[in-house]
Amino acid sequence: MHDPQPRPQAPRPITTHRLTGPSGAQRAGAARLARSACQDAQVTSPVSAVSRVPALLVTGAPGAGKSALVKELSEQLWRAQSFHAVVDLDELCRGVLPDATTDFGLDLAAANLAPVWANFRERGAQRLLLARIVQSPDDVRRIQTALPDCELTVCRIRVDHTTLLERIDHREPGTSREFLRSVALDLADTIDALDLPGFTVDNDKGQRISDLAANVLERLGWP
Repeated sequence: MHDPQPRPQAPRPITTHRLTGPSGAQRAGAARLARSACQDAQVTSPVSAVSRVPALLVTGAPGAGKSALVKELSEQLWRAQSFHAVVDLDELCRGVLPDATTDFGLDLAAANLAPVWANFRERGAQRLLLARIVQSPDDVRRIQTALPDCELTVCRIRVDHTTLLERIDHREPGTSREFLRSVALDLADTIDALDLPGFTVDNDKGQRISDLAANVLERLGWP
C-alpha cells in the first residue's frame, strides 16, 4: 500500500514543545481530579454497569483523516437523531508547558477527558466519538481508563504514504508542516503494525468521507 517515494530526511524524535505533558505534581493533581470525575460519572450516570456507553476511538497518522471522519460521523449521527459527544483529544492537551512529552501529551489529554466526558454524560450523550494518534496498545488502555463507563472500539485509518504527505501539504500552510511531514510516515508504519482491538479502514485518495463514515457506522451497528 505504501508508495516508494523517499521519506523526509532525518525525522526528529516525536517530541514537541507544542504539545507538552504535566510535571509530576501536575500529573498527581490531574490524576486525583480524573479519578474523582470518573467516580462521579459512575455514580450519577443513568447507564448501568451492564449497559456501557458505546465509544469509538479513530486513530491514524497525521493526514490520515481522523478529524474529517469524526466530523462526518457526527453529522450522520445528528441526522439519525443520535445523542453523542465529539472529543478531539489533541485539543485537551494543546498548549506550551514546561515539561516535554514523547506521547503528544496523552497523560494530560486522558486526565482532562474524564471530567469532560462526565459533563457530556450528565447532559444526555449516549455515544462518544474520539480522535487521537496512538502509538501503542497502552495508549488505548490509558484512554479507556479515563472512560470507565464506556465500551471502547478502535477504528484505525490506513492511508498510503504519498496521500498522507499530500494532505499535510494541503492542510498545513504554516510552520507545523515541516514537523508533521517529518513524523507522519514513521507514525503511519507504527500504527499499522500495532495489535489493536477493533477494525481498520482505508482512506486513500478518491475515498468519499461520507461513504467511509457510513461504512464505519454500519460496522459498529450504530445508531
